[in-house]
Amino acid sequence: MNRKGEINVRILLTIFIGIIVALILLQGISPYLGQARNSVAAINYTYAFVNDSAYHDMAGQELLSTPIVTNASADAKVIDPGNYTIDEGVSATTGVKTIQFNWSTLSERSGLSGASMGDINISYTYGADGYIDNSAGRSMVLLIPIFAALAVLVFTLYPTLRSDILNKFGK
Repeated sequence: MNRKGEINVRILLTIFIGIIVALILLQGISPYLGQARNSVAAINYTYAFVNDSAYHDMAGQELLSTPIVTNASADAKVIDPGNYTIDEGVSATTGVKTIQFNWSTLSERSGLSGASMGDINISYTYGADGYIDNSAGRSMVLLIPIFAALAVLVFTLYPTLRSDILNKFGK
């Protein structure tokens, strides 16, 4: 019996399982590619501060713009940047890098209104958790799905071509 070009069930099963696993892994990483590349604009995020002595964690990991801080009352007075610091640091509660706010002087805070005597609005642009701060890294992350798709293609074609299936079709 001539078995040249016969499709082997083992090869088809291997290809099928390999494609399913590769697509599951590709689908698992794809939602996080945008988070690693794109910045987020936080406009008038309201923060209520109770304790003056500690740093307060804000949304985001990378501070990408100069923040504008205003009080949360109806007049929305801009607070002088000399009265606070906003910087990146390691969170005392979560242990990961985050953007942190701290009052430098208590005199500016005492004029604020709100339930906690410290409600403020902060507008800034930030990189979300997992943001890649290197521009080369952000451009390289786009290659991940391309190379993953090529790997699936090679994984699919290599056993097929190796089994001489094309000879069965006269190619």
